[in-house]
Parts: sequence; structure tokens; C-alpha cells
Amino acid sequence: MPTYTRQENIDMLTHLIEECVDPNSWRDNGGQIGAIKELGGLLLITQLPESQKQVESLLKNLRAMRTAIDRGDPDRGRGIDLLKKN
Repeated sequence: MPTYTRQENIDMLTHLIEECVDPNSWRDNGGQIGAIKELGGLLLITQLPESQKQVESLLKNLRAMRTAIDRGDPDRGRGIDLLKKN
């Protein structure tokens, strides 16, 4: 399993958020609204309220996936909707 630097992890997470949640709205993608900045281990996200909710769902689902992996839960062989509200 590859090992990534802290900055690489932040960059990958930022890219995932910007690709999954209203991609055209992010300033890094040419949009006018969204921005993400990491500061002291926190993500500061500027976005519309509905997109903020989607980011929250995405992060919650990623945490749940990480927990399942750490527990050794079996892969169920089906796709995952990272934006699904729990």
C-alpha cells in the first residue's frame, strides 16, 4: 500500500470534494463560489448551503468506509454512493 505525505492526502481529499460536489462551482475548476483551504488540520470550505450538505455527507461516508476497512469488514462488491445522506 502506498504511503502519501500529509500534503498529498490533503490535495487528494480536496480534489475528491471538488470533483464530487458541484464540480463547476469551485474556483479551482473555474467556478465563482467554492473554495477549500486547509489550515492546521481543518478544512475551511466556502460553498452554497446545499453543496455544504453534500460535502458533509461525503466526509461522513468516507469516515464510515475507513472504519469498515479498519475493522476488516468484507467487500460487498457493490458500488458506493459517497454523497448518499445517512
